[in-house]
Amino acid sequence: MDLTPASPQAVAAALAEASRAGRPVTPVGGGTRSRRGAAGRAAEPLSVAALDGLVEHEPADMTVTVQAGMPAARLAEVLAPHRQAWPQADVRPGSTVGGVLACGASGRLRLRYGPVRDSLLEVVLATGDGRLVRGGARTVKSVTGYDLPRLAVGSLGVLGVVVQVTLKVAPVPDAAAWFAAGGGVEERLELAREVLARVHRPAA
Repeated sequence: MDLTPASPQAVAAALAEASRAGRPVTPVGGGTRSRRGAAGRAAEPLSVAALDGLVEHEPADMTVTVQAGMPAARLAEVLAPHRQAWPQADVRPGSTVGGVLACGASGRLRLRYGPVRDSLLEVVLATGDGRLVRGGARTVKSVTGYDLPRLAVGSLGVLGVVVQVTLKVAPVPDAAAWFAAGGGVEERLELAREVLARVHRPAA
């Protein structure tokens, strides 16, 4: 059984073989959140790191389709020339797009852009019986069928191994900064009111 498959079809085939043999496997991207969840039995790691390709990027539509093993940092590099970003993710060095979604790892910018599940438009899962299942659509407006993408986010690979995703991205703001203020509660509330009254509302 190939535990380092290089295509979605190979991932599905590996899962089917593992099911037939009764061998538990656990999907691994960059391994940055491998301590999440609890495996009932010792499971072999099934790496999806080789699935790191860019499938499609439509800057005008603000969507990007990538394979799940793409490092989140590399996705940021792909989007940067178009002044776009995937702001919801809590990106750690080495983390992959699929791993971020499978763990439901939203970052601080969820306060402005919502949780990471809100950015997932379409997902392709490899199931334990060797199928590739597609949910959602590559368009922002899609209301057909069950909301499989939202079910997959945070599922830790229980429903299937994430092999490809389409994400909704956001424009990079003209300016970004963190700031802090001292003083009493009333002083800080007044500062907050002043900031919120300006034309450019802050992210958080």
